[in-house]
Amino acid sequence: MLWHVVTVSYRQRTIPDDFLGRVNSIYRFFGWGAMPLGALAGGALVSLGEAPIGRDLALPALYALLRLRQD
Repeated sequence: MLWHVVTVSYRQRTIPDDFLGRVNSIYRFFGWGAMPLGALAGGALVSLGEAPIGRDLALPALYALLRLRQD
């Protein structure tokens, strides 16, 4: 939440009013536009894991692998 407040405030101070709408739309496009691609990739990975380990374990296994990678 803090990051959002800081970045929006910074953009509103530095970007001229004529361009603020365009800059916000580009920011939103890249920020929110990647979410459907991530959901598609996650669904494909769970589908690949479904055959060898079953549907009930495929999703938690992918989550566990991604958590291990972050740590």
